[in-house]
Amino acid sequence: MLPDFPTSKSEINKRLMLRVRLKTKEFSPLLASMSSSVTQHEGTHHTYSQEGFGNVTEGFERMQVPIEIPTAEFESLFGERLQKRIDDMAQAMAYQQSQLGYRKLDEVTRKAGMVTDAHGKPLDQEMYLEMLEKVQIGFDDSGRPTSTFIMHPDMAKAFAKQWESWEKDPVFMKRHNELMQLKKEEFRDRESNRKLVD
Repeated sequence: MLPDFPTSKSEINKRLMLRVRLKTKEFSPLLASMSSSVTQHEGTHHTYSQEGFGNVTEGFERMQVPIEIPTAEFESLFGERLQKRIDDMAQAMAYQQSQLGYRKLDEVTRKAGMVTDAHGKPLDQEMYLEMLEKVQIGFDDSGRPTSTFIMHPDMAKAFAKQWESWEKDPVFMKRHNELMQLKKEEFRDRESNRKLVD
């Protein structure tokens, strides 16, 4: 019988799982943008409070990445080869978690009435202002917006190009700045009416 090394195995497992978690976030911009997560170990459902809709109870979704290691690979599975296997697993997990995240974002934004359907047309100034009107925007202490808008990389590039020309349009910028000022006032009102928890 071969000797067992539970402490060493536990330490190796911790390090491998840390790499999986860090790489999963690295492979998914959506996961990387989340500042915190909650791990629940018991039960088949979880409940959370959703602003304007009360408590929401949902079941969990299974996410799994099959790992198959042929016996012939055991002796050579270390260093870069091991890291590649872990990174491949993390990339598959990042894809699954991102898909769930995007699906949930779509559900809650539709439920809250914050969706703007372009009907296949390119994003224009009116559509952009309509989107801004629908969302709550946060601001930092210096008055800069802190909210995050999630776009497909191709759309983000196209938007950045459009924004350069929109910034030169004084009529649009006046409307944009007035709307942002209104959003800032709404944010201040929300913050001043927030209930503090002990």
